[in-house]
Amino acid sequence: GGGEDGAGGAPVEEEAPAPWGFEDMGVIRSTAKPNVVFSAVADLGVEGGAQPGDEVTVRGRLSTIRGKGSSCFLVVRSGALHSVQAVFFKSKEFPRQSKEMLASLQSLTEESIIEVSGTLQAAEVISCSQSTVEIAISMVRLVSAAAPKLPFEIEDAARSEAEVEASEQTERPLPRIGQELRLNNRWIDLRVPANQAILRVKGSVCSLFRASLAAQGFVEVQTPKLVAGESEGGADVF
Repeated sequence: GGGEDGAGGAPVEEEAPAPWGFEDMGVIRSTAKPNVVFSAVADLGVEGGAQPGDEVTVRGRLSTIRGKGSSCFLVVRSGALHSVQAVFFKSKEFPRQSKEMLASLQSLTEESIIEVSGTLQAAEVISCSQSTVEIAISMVRLVSAAAPKLPFEIEDAARSEAEVEASEQTERPLPRIGQELRLNNRWIDLRVPANQAILRVKGSVCSLFRASLAAQGFVEVQTPKLVAGESEGGADVF
């Protein structure tokens, strides 16, 4: 049916509901367990995992977002090592709703936790670990929004010292993320791929060592780690 009259008196056609959408989940409450089956980002496009044409839903952090007028590209990161691109394009069939969808997507802040549902399709994406596929977006849910301004960008913290030094001779030197800034914001520094890899290796070594000793009948003893006064290294805990 027609809507209200337009500028020339002609009726404005209402769009049918679009087959995609955006939702801010707000405060998460443990009142229900949604029947959602998530796909692991690491399994997308690989043997034994979801293939082009499959419907998938992934949850992760919004690593980067690029909006170019009638299109929007999101990179969803799982952990620190796996990522997949999700895309949305303006629709000629649903111009108003797709414009609103683009505005909602482009308002997202990096490092926010989001859920992305859509159809997996073949693509060449060299910037993601899942480099042979991407997700054609049908639904995006904002689970937890990150602050618009972060202490530093993960991309900057992931650069090598040699790369930063080389840029100092150019017109656009790269920012140097110092140790104090990193340690004061350890919660985001641990998302840097190199730091995440170090933690995973250390954790795996400890797990194997613990399993080996347990198999030989050893008992793990949990000793105190904090003392009220100064420790041997001179650090004052309290």
